[in-house]
Amino acid sequence: MNTMKSVFSKIAEDKTELAKHEVNLGIIDDISRLKKETERFLADSNKADAAIQKAVATIKDKGQFWLNNQKFSDNLDKRADALFGKYEKAAKELGLDVKNSPAAKEMSDIYNYSSQINDNIGNIMGAIKSIK
Repeated sequence: MNTMKSVFSKIAEDKTELAKHEVNLGIIDDISRLKKETERFLADSNKADAAIQKAVATIKDKGQFWLNNQKFSDNLDKRADALFGKYEKAAKELGLDVKNSPAAKEMSDIYNYSSQINDNIGNIMGAIKSIK
């Protein structure tokens, strides 16, 4: 009977030790899965960071381009005024109807485009400033 008791005792000990190993292996598997999940998230965040940094650099570059071109737009009206003034003077000397001429229509288009350019630049700069 003692031998049987000893055998059953050994089996119980082995079973307990096996359960401990299974628990340890389960925890190690959980750690491995968490590490893989973290690595995927890190890779995704690295891609997002690179994309955002590239987009910000592009936006800054385009913003500076349009900020510089705002001077072009501001100067456009002055140039158009001066040029149309010369045209008006020459047309009047020739007795032409300035207000209904093709040049007057083109000047109207230029002023309209200039206004649209200024609106667009304002929208672009406002959008850039809203990014924080």
